[in-house]
Amino acid sequence: MDAALARGYELTPTGTEEDAWAELSVQGLRAGELDCRHPRRGEVWLAEMDKLRPAVVMHRDFAGRALNAVLVAPLTTKMRDIPTAVRLGPVDGLDRECMAALDNLTLLRKDRFVRAVAALSAERMAELCAALATAIACDVPTTRHRFGPGVDPPS
Repeated sequence: MDAALARGYELTPTGTEEDAWAELSVQGLRAGELDCRHPRRGEVWLAEMDKLRPAVVMHRDFAGRALNAVLVAPLTTKMRDIPTAVRLGPVDGLDRECMAALDNLTLLRKDRFVRAVAALSAERMAELCAALATAIACDVPTTRHRFGPGVDPPS
C-alpha cells in the first residue's frame, strides 16, 4: 500500500474511471465518528481489492473485531437495475452515484482496509440485507435473530 495513502492523504487522480474512487472525500463525518481500528457493519471503507475501491462492511460488528477478514460488498459506478444491487450516493455520504453489488460479496482481510469514508443508515442497511437475501436465494424471513438485529452476543 502506498505510504501516503495509508496516512490518509488523497491520491492524485489520473482521470481514469479506475482511479476515480481515489478522489472520495469524507462528507458529513466528524473526526472520530467512525471507528478506524475495526471496520464496522454499515461503514463504507476505501479498500485494496482488485483496485482501490470502496466497499460496504456487511459482517456483524462482533465478527469484525474477532476475525482477520470481514465480508464486504464492493461498490461500483457501473449502474444496473437488478434486485441484487442497491444504489448509493451523496445522500449516503458518498461523493458520487454508485451501487453496492450484493451478488459480488468478498471476504476481505482487515489489513486491506485503507480508511472509512461513510456510514450508512439503518434504512439503507435494510435495503442491502434484502438485496443480499435475493442474491443468495434466501427466502427465510429476516426477523428471526438470536440476539436481535445487529446486536452483538453478550460477552
